[in-house]
Amino acid sequence: MRVMLDAHPMIRCGAEPLVTFDLLKIRHSKNDQWKRVAKEAGVYPEVYDHAVAAYILKVIEEMGPSAKYLCHKEPVTTPYFKYLAFLFPKSKRRLIVGGKGNETERALRRWETMVKTIMEDCNSIGLDRCITIRYERLVLESELEMKRLFSK
Repeated sequence: MRVMLDAHPMIRCGAEPLVTFDLLKIRHSKNDQWKRVAKEAGVYPEVYDHAVAAYILKVIEEMGPSAKYLCHKEPVTTPYFKYLAFLFPKSKRRLIVGGKGNETERALRRWETMVKTIMEDCNSIGLDRCITIRYERLVLESELEMKRLFSK
């Protein structure tokens, strides 16, 4: 999928901008002290959310040449689907499932738990904004899946 997105003339994904993960993590941390101080300062949650959205957008925009569609392909941010959907209400999510390979049973269970959570988040933001793409279908029926991907 990444190769297909990178090769598409209307899409620019660029490298994985690892600098955005910590900002998402902070927003969902259990650090009540930080949240209390930030609220008292008047920056949490509204100002923080606006700043994070602006920062992520700027990072994505500045990572390469302009394109009709910009892509943020940072797999470690998938647990933050709902928050990213909140920050970017017109954005869409693409979740590719399958292609597990020869991983151990423990890793598969962990993967399955993570995917279930992400799928629930995906469903909660709406099927018009989050499309599930099965890896196997993407490989076997690439053209059909790409048409489905970009028709939404």
